[in-house]
Amino acid sequence: IRDHGGLDSERLVQVDVRGKAPDKLLFDAYARQGTISPDGKKVLFVREGKNLLYRKGYRGPKASQVWLYDIAAKKFESILREDTGARTPMWRSDGSGFYYVGAKSGSFNLWEKSLVNGEEKQLTFFEDDSVILPRISRNGRTIVFRYQFDFYRLHPASEEPPQKIDLWCE
Repeated sequence: IRDHGGLDSERLVQVDVRGKAPDKLLFDAYARQGTISPDGKKVLFVREGKNLLYRKGYRGPKASQVWLYDIAAKKFESILREDTGARTPMWRSDGSGFYYVGAKSGSFNLWEKSLVNGEEKQLTFFEDDSVILPRISRNGRTIVFRYQFDFYRLHPASEEPPQKIDLWCE
């Protein structure tokens, strides 16, 4: 946002983790929630849906969408556009697909989508409220997310339901 004003000002920037090279604009188009593929050649990101994190039941043209950017080819592809929204993409560890939060089932739940054959699979089945703010482990074996006022862990490769994480503070 720092270099662009107005509507849709968010951009994705490559940052040198050693701090030796200047930040580099990945592409000059609005984007949020970018995540680089395991091989470093592609980026999943979100367009639209700004300020709709908690807006359950929204349907329409401003619903969040997942896009794919091929870094070498400098090509964009819309890969997930639902009128109920799709957001927070997280790569599978092998790069063959990704996990995301989508509301096709009525509430925002975790889903998995294959980039090979386009198949989708619902991973969580909450009905009264939504999955928010998921994060995937570095090895891709665990997704942690918030549901209502609790945190849960899910192992997407297993068929087991998500497990609530008990947090205690003394």
